[in-house]
Order: sequence, then C-alpha cells, then structure tokens
Amino acid sequence: MDTIDFMQIKQNLGIADRTIRLLAGIFLIEVAVSKPLENAASILSWIFAIILLLTATIGYCPIYGLFGIRTLSGRNKAD
Repeated sequence: MDTIDFMQIKQNLGIADRTIRLLAGIFLIEVAVSKPLENAASILSWIFAIILLLTATIGYCPIYGLFGIRTLSGRNKAD
C-alpha cells in the first residue's frame, strides 16, 4: 500500500485565500464558543473551523487539489 508523504504536497493556497480561511476559522470558533456544544450548529462550527484553520496553516486545500485550482501568485509558487 502506498503512503502519502505530506512533505511532498505542494501548496495551492495564496496569501489572500489563507487569510480569509484564517479569519473565517477564528469567526467560527467564536460562534461555537458562544453556543453550547449540544447544539448542532456549534458542532458544525467547530468542524468547519478546524478544517479552515488547518488548510490555512499548511497552505493546501485537498478540494482545490482535486480540481487543479491554485490561488498562488507566480512569485509565491514553490514549483
């Protein structure tokens, strides 16, 4: 079985995209904290916040990778 080397994944998110994801993730955490955890909206907020913060941190979005989308500018590409 093949393994994935996460160090080989090339970033596909530009600075603006990562910033928007970071801010949206922080906002969703605030929404989740303001409501009890039993609430389905709070649980979904936590899930989406974690996903957004993770993709913003590593600079890679698997959905973008699936469709071949890259929001990196020419000078930021690691190719």
